Amino acid sequence: MEKLENLATVTAGHPFRGAIRPVEEGNGLVVQMKDVGVDQNVEWDRLVRTLVKGRKQPDWLQKDDIIFLARGNNNFAIWLPEVPVKAVCSPHFFVIRVHDERFLPAFVAWQLNQEPAQRHFNVTAAESSQRSIPIRELKSIELIHLSIEQQANIVALQSGYAREKAAYLRLIDNRQRELKAIAQHFLKGSYGERCSTRG
Repeated sequence: MEKLENLATVTAGHPFRGAIRPVEEGNGLVVQMKDVGVDQNVEWDRLVRTLVKGRKQPDWLQKDDIIFLARGNNNFAIWLPEVPVKAVCSPHFFVIRVHDERFLPAFVAWQLNQEPAQRHFNVTAAESSQRSIPIRELKSIELIHLSIEQQANIVALQSGYAREKAAYLRLIDNRQRELKAIAQHFLKGSYGERCSTRG
């Protein structure tokens, strides 16, 4: 077992002061809680452009970073295989940057989303009046080490599962739209006639 702090750096999101306001001529985008979906992906096209400034240069998100949603009812990690825009995270996130070559970033994110780590976070969050995972608790979480080949296999399985889930959700959404269209076509006139008759 390895503590997260021994194989990665863990830092807080960008320290914005007050509300994050859109700035058309801003120098970067911001990942906020509303920009991560239930499928645990960042919806890059929804990010707000704003002025990212501070006492030091912004720590822009990089390829293979992991962002961890530390506040709210669901605390999970998102591995970023690509970062297509110049962006930072809001303070609701921690940024995990794996530096130990024995660990694949995607595998670290996968472990943080599994039951043992989630159970630990639930206990930690229960001790707080507002659900929030402290950075010290995230740093101290213990992760198992497997061979790179085993890690890659697990990541591939997770990726396949995510694609299958997305496909099924699209199919369900299409069926719902189809049924709604059928209902509007066949039932709208019927109910309209009944209402006019009763009137």
